Amino acid sequence: MGVPKFYRWLSERYPMVNHNVSETQVPPVDNFFLDMNGIIHNCTHGNDEDATRALSEAEMVCKIFTYIDRLVSIIRPQRLIFLGVDGVAPRAKVNQQRARRFKSGKARLELEAEARERGEEIPDDVFDSNCITPGTQFLQRLDQHLRFYVRKKISEDPLWQKPQVVLSGPLVPGEGEHKVMEYLRWAKKDPKYQPNQRHCLYGLDADLIMLALVTHEPHFFLLREQVSYGPRGRGRPSRELLENPCAEGFTLMNIGLLRESWQCEFRELNLDPKWFDVERVIDDVILIFMLVGNDFLPPLPTLDIAEGALDNMLDIYKEILPEMGGYLQEAGELVYENFEVFLARIAKMEKEVLEMRAVDADMHDSRRRKREKRDARMRGRGGDKSKDQPQPAEGANSAEPTMMSSEARALILFQEGEEGLQAWKDRYYNVKLECDGEGDVRRVTEEYIRGIAWVLQYYYRGVVSWDWYYPYHYAAMASECKGLARIGKLEFNYGKPFNPFQQLLAVMPASSAKLFPECYQELILNDSSPLRRPVNYFPTDFDLDMEGKRADWEGIVLIPFIDEKVLLEAESTQINAARLTKEELERNTLGPVVTFYYDEKSQETLFCQSTLPHQFTNVVQSKSRVMMVAPPPPFPEGEKGFTAEMTKGTNTGLGNPMGFPTLQTLKVSSRLDAVGVDVFGTSSKKKSLVLELKAPGIPAAIKLDQIGKALLGERCFIGWPYLKESTITAISDATGYYDISGFRPHASEAARDEWEFQAGQCVERYLTKKAVDVGESSFFVHVRDCVDTTRMPDGSIEKHFSDSVDMHPIQVILRSDPFEPKGGAAAAQSAASKKVLQGLKSGARVIYLAEPYYGCVGTVLKGSRRSRGDKASGQEPKLSIQILPNSDSEMQNMRVCRRAMHHASVRYFTDVATSKKVGCSTRVLGMMTSMVNAKDSKGKNVGLGLSLKSRGQGAYVPDYCKVVRRQDHVFYEYSANALQVLQQYKLKFPWVFEAVIKENKKDYYGDDFFPNASPEDRDRNLYEVQRWLKRLPLSRRPMVKQEAKIAPEEAIRALQQALVPLRPGAQAKPVHLENVAPMSVLAPPDPSLPRPAILKVGCFELGDRVVSVGGHPNAPPFGSHGVVVSVYPNGLVEAVFDREYLGGKDLYGRCKKGTGNIVPPFCLVNKTRPADASRAKQQQQQRARKDAAPQRAPKAGQQPPKQQDRRRGGGGKEGGPAEGAAAGMAKLSVKEEKPEDKQAKLANAGAELLKMLQKK
Repeated sequence: MGVPKFYRWLSERYPMVNHNVSETQVPPVDNFFLDMNGIIHNCTHGNDEDATRALSEAEMVCKIFTYIDRLVSIIRPQRLIFLGVDGVAPRAKVNQQRARRFKSGKARLELEAEARERGEEIPDDVFDSNCITPGTQFLQRLDQHLRFYVRKKISEDPLWQKPQVVLSGPLVPGEGEHKVMEYLRWAKKDPKYQPNQRHCLYGLDADLIMLALVTHEPHFFLLREQVSYGPRGRGRPSRELLENPCAEGFTLMNIGLLRESWQCEFRELNLDPKWFDVERVIDDVILIFMLVGNDFLPPLPTLDIAEGALDNMLDIYKEILPEMGGYLQEAGELVYENFEVFLARIAKMEKEVLEMRAVDADMHDSRRRKREKRDARMRGRGGDKSKDQPQPAEGANSAEPTMMSSEARALILFQEGEEGLQAWKDRYYNVKLECDGEGDVRRVTEEYIRGIAWVLQYYYRGVVSWDWYYPYHYAAMASECKGLARIGKLEFNYGKPFNPFQQLLAVMPASSAKLFPECYQELILNDSSPLRRPVNYFPTDFDLDMEGKRADWEGIVLIPFIDEKVLLEAESTQINAARLTKEELERNTLGPVVTFYYDEKSQETLFCQSTLPHQFTNVVQSKSRVMMVAPPPPFPEGEKGFTAEMTKGTNTGLGNPMGFPTLQTLKVSSRLDAVGVDVFGTSSKKKSLVLELKAPGIPAAIKLDQIGKALLGERCFIGWPYLKESTITAISDATGYYDISGFRPHASEAARDEWEFQAGQCVERYLTKKAVDVGESSFFVHVRDCVDTTRMPDGSIEKHFSDSVDMHPIQVILRSDPFEPKGGAAAAQSAASKKVLQGLKSGARVIYLAEPYYGCVGTVLKGSRRSRGDKASGQEPKLSIQILPNSDSEMQNMRVCRRAMHHASVRYFTDVATSKKVGCSTRVLGMMTSMVNAKDSKGKNVGLGLSLKSRGQGAYVPDYCKVVRRQDHVFYEYSANALQVLQQYKLKFPWVFEAVIKENKKDYYGDDFFPNASPEDRDRNLYEVQRWLKRLPLSRRPMVKQEAKIAPEEAIRALQQALVPLRPGAQAKPVHLENVAPMSVLAPPDPSLPRPAILKVGCFELGDRVVSVGGHPNAPPFGSHGVVVSVYPNGLVEAVFDREYLGGKDLYGRCKKGTGNIVPPFCLVNKTRPADASRAKQQQQQRARKDAAPQRAPKAGQQPPKQQDRRRGGGGKEGGPAEGAAAGMAKLSVKEEKPEDKQAKLANAGAELLKMLQKK
C-alpha cells in the first residue's frame, strides 16, 4: 500500500488520532513491539541517495543500537520488548519483495553511473540495501550483534531489566510485523491473558495500522517518525531525525481514538442496536482498506486514495450497511453475498473515475506541451538559465494526474455510454492481463477473491498458505467480481516456507549476486542457468508501467514471477551442498526465537562476548537468562484467530488506563465536512470528521468577573482529549480581561478588535488543526502549560509552568482529569515516594548526595530501618550504606579537569586579518565561510561554502570560528585551522573565489565558473569541490548556538590523556554510614515510575566532574565518571566519560571513540559543584509556587498575552459523563432580584460557580 497516501488520508480525515511525542507525555506501556526492518533500513542508508557515501558495518550497527535505545527510552515498556526482524516471507509477499529489490538494484546502479559521470569515485564496499534480506551475511551478523546488544543492555540498563525481551531474528520465518501479530494471537488465546494491557508498535508501514485494529485491543499506540509531504519529503522522515532520533521527532497514533472516531461517525446512522456492532464495523473497514492495495495484492484499477477512493468506499458502506443488516466479513472469512453488493456499488463508479482520469491526463499533456514550447523559445533567444532547471517528472508527486495512455483515453472519452467502459475493460484485460476470452477473465476474478481471502486469513489467523501467490501484476475490475457465491469455500495448501537461500534466489536481482554464496552466484549469472533459460528470471532491464499511477514509486515493475518448481529444481540439481561452508549452512537454516529474562545472579556467558570489540567491551556479568525455543506452530485448523470482540474485562472510554485519552471526556456530536484541515502544512480538500462541541449555555447575566473569581489560579486541563495540566492566569471576553488585578475593560475599540481577532484565530485553529467545531464562544481562558515535572531524591514531585500563555475557548477546558488516581496529585506523589523507598533495598547501588562523600557510589546494606513500624511511629526511614570514597587518582582527576579547561586556549584572527592572509575581501570571506550554493546542469544544489557560521541562526562551528560582539555589532573571528582550510581552498580551486569576487548572488551556475566548458565538465568540477569539502575534518562538525559554552578540541584531547585510570587495588577503603536519610541518596531510575519522575539538581560548567545516573540512551551506566566539555543553552550537557560505553560517540572527532555524548542534565550528578538536595527542594517548591501563580492581563493599550499556535483541540462521544469547565455554567439560572440582593450575593457567585464546575 502507498504508505504516504494512506497515512496522510487517515490523519486528515481523523486528525485527532495523532499526537506529537514529548519526553513528559508518553503514556505507560506494557508491551513494546518493534518492526526492526524499518530501523535497519533507516540506520544503514535511510533517505540518502549519495552513491559514494559508505558507512562501515560497525557504524551501521552502532546506529541501529542507538536507534533501538532511543525508542525504548521514549516508551519505557514494563512487561515486554519484542524485536521482530523479517525472516523468509510467504510466497504471496515474495513477488512484492522481488519487485522492490529489482527496482532498488536498478536505481543503485543508475546513481553510481551518475556519480561516475561527475567524476566521483565509487567505493568498492558501497552498501547494497538488498542485503537486508534473510540468508545474507549482513543480516546473519546483525542477528549476532542484536543478541549481544540485548545481553549488554540488560546487564547495564535498569530500563531493560524489568521487561522480558524477545528477539525473533531473520532465521525465524515470517515478516517482522506478523511475528508481532503471531505473538499477540497466541497470547490472547491463553486463558490467563489479562485485559487492559497497553501496547505500542513501532513502524512506518501502513499495514501496521490495520494489524493494530485487527487485534481489537483498544489501548494501542503506533509510534512513528514525523514525516513531511514536501517536494522531497514524500511521506518520509527527515534525514536529521534518522541521524539523531529524539522524542520530539516522533508521533503517536492512537488506535483507541481511531476506534472512537468510527463510533462517532457510524452513530449518526442510527442503526438497530440489536445487530449493530462497532467491532464488526472495524473489521469491515479493514477489508475496505485492503482494496486500495497492500503488500500481497494490487489495488482495484479504479481505486486511488488521492482521487477519494477511501472516502467514496466508506460512503458506500454506510449507505448499504442498513440494507444488508450484516457485515462484509467475519473474523477473516468473507461473506460473499454482502461483499458482492459492496463491489457492485464500486463498479458503478468505474466509468466516472476513468473519464475523470482521461480528462486530467489530457489537460496535463496540454500544459506540458505549452511549457516545452515556452522553454524552447527561451533557449532560442538565449534567455535566462531555465535550460539548467530540472523539469518535474511526470507522476513525480500526487499533484500530477493519474497517468493514462492516449489510446486508453480515446476509448473512454470518444465512445458513449457503457460501450466506452467496455472498450476500456477489453483493452485492460487483453493488454495488461493477457486474457483470451471470458474464461481467463473469470480466472482473474477468482484469483483476486482468493487473494482477498488469503490476506484476511493472514491478518486474523496467520499464514494459511506459504506457497500461494496472486499470479498477475494487475487486479480484477470490480464490475467483473460477480457470482462470488459460485466460488464456494476456498481451500489452501499450507506448504512450507522457503529456506533463506531459496528466498534470495526468488527476490534478488543479478546486480546483488555478490550477496550469495559462490555456488549460487553461478545460478544467477551463468547464461546457461535454468533460471536464465527459457525464462530469464534475472533481467537487468525491465519496464515500469505508470498507467493508472501518479508517482514513480507506485509504478508496476514488469518482471516475470518466479516459478517455485523451477527454482527448487534448479537448486537441487545445480547446487552442490558440499561447496557450502559451515557458516553458509548456518545461514540457510531456520532458527529459534531467543527470549531474555532478567536475573541479577545469572552468570551465563552465551552472547556475552562483544561482537564489536573496538566499540564495546564484553559483558562481565550477564544478569539475564536466555531461552531459545522453536517458533510457534501454525494456528490450530478450524480455530478463529482474532475475533470482533474485546477481551472480557476490557475497559474503554472513561475506564481507559491513565495516559490513554478518550473522546468521552466532553459531550460532542459529529459531522463529515471539508473544513480545510491542516495536519501536514497544507489544507486538505477532502472531508474530515468534525467533532462539534455543545455551546456552554452560560446565561447572559453571568459576567466575566463571576467566572474569573471561580477559575482564576485554578488547575485545569487543556489539549483535549490529550489532557495536559495547566494553570489559569486570566479569563477574557468581548468586555475585557479578568486577572489578579481584577476586571479591566478593553482600553479602546482597537484593543477590542485585536481581542476579537485573537479569539477568532483561536477558534479557527481548533477547526483547522483538529477538526473541532467549538461552536459559539464568548469566554476564553488564558493558561500556562505544565512543561516539566521534576522528582527530588525522596520522590517528591514539583511542577513547572511555561512563561508563555495560551488562549482557549472555555468549553474545551476540563477542570479535572478523570484518569487521575484517587487522591489526585497528592496520591500520585505519595506513590512515587513509596516507589523510591522500595527501590532502596539491600544491595541497591546509590549515589551519595551529602558531604564529605558527595557524588560517591555506594551500596544499601542490610538492616536499614524501612519497616512499617517506623512509618507508623512517624519516624523517617533510615538507611545503612557502604560508600566508596574518592580515591587519590579520582581526586587528582577532579583537579585535572578544571585545570585543563581553564588553561586551554585557541588563537583567533579578526575577519580583517583573516581576509588579508587569504587574499580576499571581507565580503568574500563572509560568503565563503557560510553558504555558497551552485546548481549543476540538472538543477541539483551543490554546496561550495565552508558552512562555518550562520548569522541568521546565530550559530557557528567551534574550533574554527567564534562570535565577537563590539558595540552591539556581531563579528566573526577565525582560528588557525580555519585559515589553513581557506588558504588550501583558494589554492586548489581559485575559480570558486574568482566567481564569488566577481558577483554576489544567491545561486551560481556552471557557466558562472566555466562559461566555455561543456555541462559535463562544469558538473565534474563542481562535484570535485564538493568531494574535497566532504573530506575535510570540519565537515563533521555541527554548528552550535552562540550562547553555548564549548571546550576546545585540544583541551578535550589533552584532558583524556591526563586522566589517571583507577588501578586495581588503588581504591579507597569503604566507609559505612548509618542513619542516612533517603533524601541523601540517589538510586538508578526506576522505569516503572511515571515518565516525569526525574532528578534535576545543580548547574554545570566546563571541566565539572560528573557521575552518571543512567536512565537515558545517551548516558553511560550508573556510576560512570566523566567531565563536562560543553554546556548548551537548552540545558543539555556534553560530557566525555572515562571509559567507552554502549551508545557513546566521538563528539564529531573531538574525543576518543565511544566515550562522549550529549546528555540531559537529569542524568548527571555534579561532583565539582555539590548541590544541597534539601535546599534544592525548597528552591524547587518556591519556583513551582511562582510558576503556578496567575499572571496579570495586558495593560490598557497593550497587546493580549502571546498566543502559541499549537495543535490542540478535541471532541467526544455524545452523552459522555465528564463535563468541561463551562458545562456547569449552563446550570446557573439568574432570577430578577433587587439590587441589594444582587450586591449581597455577588461575592458568593464565584464560589457557587466553582462548586458547580467541579461536578461531573
